[in-house]
Amino acid sequence: MDQPPVMDPPVKDKPPRKRRVTANRARLAFEAVLAVTAVISVFIALAKNDEAKQSQQQEQNLSVEITNLVEEVDDGNAEIEALQGQIDELEASDAPSGDPAAEDASGFLVLENAVDTGACDDYGYGNWAEQAVQYAGDPYSRGFNCGMAKGNATDTAGGYIDFLVPEGAVTLSGLAGIDENSDATDMQVSVAIYSVPNVTDPVWSAELAYGGLEAFELDVSAVSRVRFEVTMLDAEESKQFTAGFADVRFTA
Repeated sequence: MDQPPVMDPPVKDKPPRKRRVTANRARLAFEAVLAVTAVISVFIALAKNDEAKQSQQQEQNLSVEITNLVEEVDDGNAEIEALQGQIDELEASDAPSGDPAAEDASGFLVLENAVDTGACDDYGYGNWAEQAVQYAGDPYSRGFNCGMAKGNATDTAGGYIDFLVPEGAVTLSGLAGIDENSDATDMQVSVAIYSVPNVTDPVWSAELAYGGLEAFELDVSAVSRVRFEVTMLDAEESKQFTAGFADVRFTA
């Protein structure tokens, strides 16, 4: 009996290579991301470079503006100094007309007619005052005196007082001294008189100790304003004393 023919098994089709396609797509996507990242990095770098340039330009502009402002301030200060100088000259040349305003009926200078004063004492003792004093053993009731005290080893004190020179006045005379009614008895004081606006070089000056007295007589025919100044050079600490001027008057 014949055997039936042997049949070869059917050949199966190979499945598609899905994994290779997926891997290719992933690689392409990754490369695309890298490309986009590179482009973004380039834009960021360009933006930062532009910002740096803008910042540098702004710094340069600000530097120029600051320089201009400094120059304007310097110019303004110079103008202020020039104007102040003109004001000082006008004030100094503004001598009064008519009756002598700096004197009372007795002819002596009185404190209420002073046109300017500088505080007597940084330590806080006193200021310019009209009071009876005793210079070198003699009493005086007409004058203006400066209360001072030395607070510590480096403390300084002193003040000034200004009067206008009456029209027609030729001579300024008076006394300078230290009040012997003071608490302190050991001190050194400088007294000076200036022709305003020159308050650097005195027209008269002297140094006084306790009990000291100095007289002065000055030509003020070409002067419109005078400044009296008292400066403590040295003194006992924390003890008060008074120094100043008495019997001061202008005469024609």
